[in-house]
Parts: sequence; C-alpha cells; structure tokens
Amino acid sequence: TRLIDIGVKPFLVSTSLRAIMAQRLVRKICKHCKRPYVPDAKEVRSLNINPAQAVHATFAKGDGCGDCNSTGYRGRMGIFEIFLVNEEIQKMIYEHVGTAKLRERARALGMRTMREDGARKVTSGLTTIDEVVSITVGAANCCQHFAFTLFVGPPLAGVPLRDGAATSAGPTRSIQTHYERLRNERPARPHGRSGC
Repeated sequence: TRLIDIGVKPFLVSTSLRAIMAQRLVRKICKHCKRPYVPDAKEVRSLNINPAQAVHATFAKGDGCGDCNSTGYRGRMGIFEIFLVNEEIQKMIYEHVGTAKLRERARALGMRTMREDGARKVTSGLTTIDEVVSITVGAANCCQHFAFTLFVGPPLAGVPLRDGAATSAGPTRSIQTHYERLRNERPARPHGRSGC
C-alpha cells in the first residue's frame, strides 16, 4: 500500500512486486558470559512458543562481563519477515485489498512474522525472549517502525509518480526519494520500543 500511497498504480504494483522484506536488529547474547536458563511459563507464552518447541529449545542469557560491559549482550543480528507475492496476492493488490487482509492471507500461505523468526533464534540460544518481545512489540500494527526492502521487477522503471517527477534514475531511487519526502511532510513521531 505504500507504493500506491506515493502514486504508483495498483496494476503496476501487482505485476512488478516480487517480495517485501521487513527487518529489525536484536542484540546477541554475549558468548563469554552466556549460560543456559529455563524461562518461566509467562515468558514462553509471550512469544507463543509451544511446549513441544520449549522441550527441545536451548534457552540462554548472559550474566554480564567485561567483554559485554556487563549487559549480557554483544553484537547484533537480524530478525526478518518476508512477504512473497504470488498470483493470488497480485490479484488482491490489483483489487486494492487492505493491508490487514493482505497480511491475513500471507499468514495463511505460510509467511513467518518477525516475532516468529525471533522466537526461532531464542530457542536456538542466540538471543533472549525479552529482547525479541521489546523489539517486535506492536509488529502487526506498526509496520512503519521497521526497515523494509522492496523487490520489484522491470515494469516500474520509468513510471511517473504522483507529482510527475522524472524517474530516469530508476525505480528504486525515485520511490525512495518520494517516500522520504512524504515522511518529512508528516509531523514528528516519538520513537522507542515501548509501542506505536
């Protein structure tokens, strides 16, 4: 819907868009002070980790040491959400179906959310439940807080956007320029992990 909001016609979006990837960075557990631990039932439920996953999981956390400045974390890694566009989704985009319904259908087709990807990394002992929950709070309703990448095909090259600006530099640059302009025109919003 963001491409449509900046003036790209729905039929061009539906035929050109191949995938959308959203991403955030989470802190990795420090390998120098990492130790196993058993989360309580409330923590496990916060990421919807089922009991079968929890039995075979490798939960861990960092105690804090000189290498991680006593935080228990050192370094970062990505958690991702990839929305692949098939013929059914193309038709929905062409018909200007809302974001909620698109997301619902993508989930039905097997799309893994960022929180689910984070849960996989938690059960592998790479990061913590608290870290993933804090980074993905409101993920279903606040996609504007996440970095995202559009994968588009050739039809978008040279397409004039709403204000008629030239697109000779290619679709990626023109779309990025217009999106940044729209963001600058909006009132400032508070940033942080606490929510939307």
